[in-house]
Amino acid sequence: MECSFRGQFLEIERPTRIVCTWLFEGWPDDEAIETVTLAEKSGITTMTDLMDFKTPDNLGDHFQEKEGAQASWNKLDDLLADLQAESAGTPGSPT
Repeated sequence: MECSFRGQFLEIERPTRIVCTWLFEGWPDDEAIETVTLAEKSGITTMTDLMDFKTPDNLGDHFQEKEGAQASWNKLDDLLADLQAESAGTPGSPT
């Protein structure tokens, strides 16, 4: 499956914040403004990704549980838990 996204950077505040336009070519009417922030506290970096669509209707199917972005974030979460467990010496079980 191939996905094509594009956008333009609107703001860059190194190293903590990026604001850009976001457009998935499969849904050209669903343009959003995406703001990504990185915050470090006690050696742990937290990333926050905010998508601001013009209307709720423009949200479309992007974040559906089964096939949208939420499913991708869930897979990433599982992968990171597996990697963390492997580095702790207990494959398959999060620490």
